Amino acid sequence: MNKRLRGKLEQLSSTSGIPLLLCPPAYCTDNAAMIAGAACEKMRLGLSGEEPSDVNPNLKLADWE
Repeated sequence: MNKRLRGKLEQLSSTSGIPLLLCPPAYCTDNAAMIAGAACEKMRLGLSGEEPSDVNPNLKLADWE
C-alpha cells in the first residue's frame, strides 16, 4: 500500500477513534492479484464486468473528499 495513503489512514483512524487494521507492507505489494480475484468472483456470480464511467486513474489523494 502506498506509504502516504497508509499514513493518512493512520492519521484519520487516530483522530476519529475508528480502529484501522492494515496488513504489513510486505503483504501489500500486488494489488493486481486482488483486483483480478474480485473480478473473477464478480464474473462467477454473473455480475456486470463493465467498467464504471466515473473512474479517474489520475485522481490525486488531495482531490478526495
